[in-house]
Amino acid sequence: MSYAQLSPVAGTIPGAVVQFKPVLPTELKISAVIITYNEEKIIRKTLQKLSWCDEIVIVDSYSTDNTVAICQEFGCDVYSRTFDGYGSQKQYAIARATNDWVLCVDADEIPTDELVLEIRSISPDTAYAGFSFPMNLVFLDREFKHGKESGRHFLRLFNRQKGGVTNEQVHESFRVEGPVKKLEHTILHYSYTSIHQCIEKLNRYSTLSAGISYGKGKKIGNGCLVRPAF
Repeated sequence: MSYAQLSPVAGTIPGAVVQFKPVLPTELKISAVIITYNEEKIIRKTLQKLSWCDEIVIVDSYSTDNTVAICQEFGCDVYSRTFDGYGSQKQYAIARATNDWVLCVDADEIPTDELVLEIRSISPDTAYAGFSFPMNLVFLDREFKHGKESGRHFLRLFNRQKGGVTNEQVHESFRVEGPVKKLEHTILHYSYTSIHQCIEKLNRYSTLSAGISYGKGKKIGNGCLVRPAF
């Protein structure tokens, strides 16, 4: 019997019929995907804000701290993979997801409660290919609502049938074919917990960027590599 078929129901008024309709999902089925390496200081807080997702996929680069154990506590699907660049690592993670809609965040990017509610209000039959939301930097427990590191929209939620992540080793981005809607509420970027971590992260990114430039043969007059502007 099809859902649209009209069928008599016992106990009802004689001759009355009830139309059966399928129960439609009221929320997108979303897979959250995160790549990790030694994120024990922040990952628990991130995962707590993603508990509403249908699944959480973790691709870990052989952490030496408790990152994997914490992810397992939350029931995440954890994969281990040698890091070979941010783009390819995230591509691998997205491929492990079982849903078309993917929320791809970094381990230190935490959605606010207001953003979670906004995402969960998106209709499953949405015509958009993706959704972006503003990101504010949190440094030394202070949220920066102004400046170049805050307020910019980033595409983080998308239909993987319509796009994905670029393959750059560093400063990768997400692209989709179709309209992208800007959401109102923010995701918080806990990028640095100390000055030391800030310097270490800048050094890691600059090293990767220098390697990319070297591979492209970019040099200046004295033989030094050109440092690209990102």
